[in-house]
Amino acid sequence: MKESARKRNELLGMNHSTAYHRLRKMVLWKYVVFVGDDVCYRCGERIGSIEELSIEHKESWLGSEDPLSSFFDLDNVAFSHLKCNSAAVSPELKSNGEKNGNSKLTEDDVHKIRRMLEYKTQAEIARYFGVAEPTISDIVHGKTWAWLKEETPLDIHPA
Repeated sequence: MKESARKRNELLGMNHSTAYHRLRKMVLWKYVVFVGDDVCYRCGERIGSIEELSIEHKESWLGSEDPLSSFFDLDNVAFSHLKCNSAAVSPELKSNGEKNGNSKLTEDDVHKIRRMLEYKTQAEIARYFGVAEPTISDIVHGKTWAWLKEETPLDIHPA
C-alpha cells in the first residue's frame, strides 16, 4: 500500500474508498430528502433513514436486450427501502438452495430431512447430514428452504 493511501486510511479510521462511498451516499440522502424523493418505489411509504435507503432498477437490466443501456437508464432507477429492494430481487440474482454456493444441502436432502423428522431428532438429522442443528431447525420452521414444496407421493392404484 502506498504511503499516501495508508495515511488517508489512518486519518479516516477506515479504508478511503469506503469513506468516499459513505460520503457519496450521505450527499445523495441529503438531496433525496430535500427534494422529497424519500418515498419507496415499492411500497409507497417514506424512507426514514439513510440506513434504509436503497437504489434499485425498476426493471431488471440483467435480462434486457441491452444490459449496459438499461443499467444506466435513469428512468429505470428508483429509491426504495433496502428491505423492499431485497424482497424484490430479480430471478436472475436469486440463489436459493443449491444455487447458493454456500449450501451444503440439496433439494433431495431437504425432502429427506422433512421425512426423517417423523422418526429422528433434529440433532440426529444434523449429524447425519454434517450440518449444524440450527440449520435443521431453520428448515423445520420455514426460515430456509420454505419455497421448496413437499414432494407429493404419486397416487398409484393397482390395476
